[in-house]
Amino acid sequence: LLLMQARWIAVAAGVLFAAPPVHVEAVAWISSRKDLVAAAFALPAMICYLFYSNRGKRQWLWYAASLILFLLAIAGKQSVAVVPVQLFFLDLLARGRLNWRIVLDKLPYVVMVAYFAIRTKAAQPHAGHDIDIYVISRAICDSLWLLTGFADYVIYRFRPPSEVLLAVKAFFWLLPAIVVALIALPRKYNVTMPLLLVYWVIQGLLPAQALALVHPVSDRYAFFPSVALVILIAWAVVTLGRRFRSAGIAAGTIVLVVIAAMWAQNTRAYLAEWNDPRSIWHAAAQKSGEINNLHYLGSRYQLVAMNVAGLYRIGRRPSEDSFAFARVHWANDPRLENLLTEWDTENRVAPVSREFVIELREFAWQQYEAALEVLNTRVDPNLFFRRGNLRVTRGEYEAGRQEFARAWVHGRLIKLQSHKRYVEIQYHYSIGQ
Repeated sequence: LLLMQARWIAVAAGVLFAAPPVHVEAVAWISSRKDLVAAAFALPAMICYLFYSNRGKRQWLWYAASLILFLLAIAGKQSVAVVPVQLFFLDLLARGRLNWRIVLDKLPYVVMVAYFAIRTKAAQPHAGHDIDIYVISRAICDSLWLLTGFADYVIYRFRPPSEVLLAVKAFFWLLPAIVVALIALPRKYNVTMPLLLVYWVIQGLLPAQALALVHPVSDRYAFFPSVALVILIAWAVVTLGRRFRSAGIAAGTIVLVVIAAMWAQNTRAYLAEWNDPRSIWHAAAQKSGEINNLHYLGSRYQLVAMNVAGLYRIGRRPSEDSFAFARVHWANDPRLENLLTEWDTENRVAPVSREFVIELREFAWQQYEAALEVLNTRVDPNLFFRRGNLRVTRGEYEAGRQEFARAWVHGRLIKLQSHKRYVEIQYHYSIGQ
């Protein structure tokens, strides 16, 4: 019976795992491939530990396999650094007592976590700001809501207003006490399984908070905790079916189908933003005025303008990416047909192309200006690089030099090496364009 229940939980969890939008960034963003690698090794590492903890035959082989798999997982990304903590709670809650063995057999995992944490810390440049407990606590609250699959998904979320500071901090500081208080529940109420999964979700959100972030983290960090969430939902549905028989099975199936359908719809909407030829930043800037959304959107428009301007000067046809961009950006503009004609005929005069480039540069500048308004105490030399480049290409040489000088100041704040020479190269490169 337990085996059949586990199989149905696995099937239900698998169906749900394919649907939530919280996975979009981890799959669509190539730099987040490491989230997939880490989870792909961490999950079987946990399974091998379960076989080891049963104390059956070949238990030490299972333990060695778990350690090797975890080594590969933590080398992929430190988002799985909480696995030894999860294994500790598994032993503690399942056996109901604390002994030296359940502490000692976690030490090799902890040593691996410490090694990679130190290496990662040494490789990270100074970001110009310190850890903010408000941002950490708010990020956890946001991530818990994002895990539901019904939140407003955007790559960078704006730092929340200070009015909610007290409530968020109170929740964050009370959370450890709540977790400790819940440890006593399994013995009396037999809720070991859901409690373990709840711990997994909460603990899985913590590694990303070790970074000195200035805004709530992106959604991709919720990938590993989402595994526990879908198992928790599947466990609840299967338990409901087991308790209420036919009626419970019917109700559970309906719940699964409804959740999966709603998640899939939200995922489809979020994927459409990633497939927008104007870039993901177009929708992101509309949903959140966070500086990175504005900065990267302006950068995308500036880059397209740079490419088009360089190509029409030598009479070459722009790339298909530029065609797709123009069709969306000028979808309702009567000049679109003439623009595409100029590009198809490789017109070197290209008056409409010039208008297109001017408009893109103006739009990019508006995003940079908006980003500057919310910069506050942030350190962002790249923003001033791009502002300087844009000003120089518009013939504003002295203003461009001032922007590059500001980039130099920001670069010194984060201790970038050879930054002054890089600024000079950027300035002269912009003049060459």
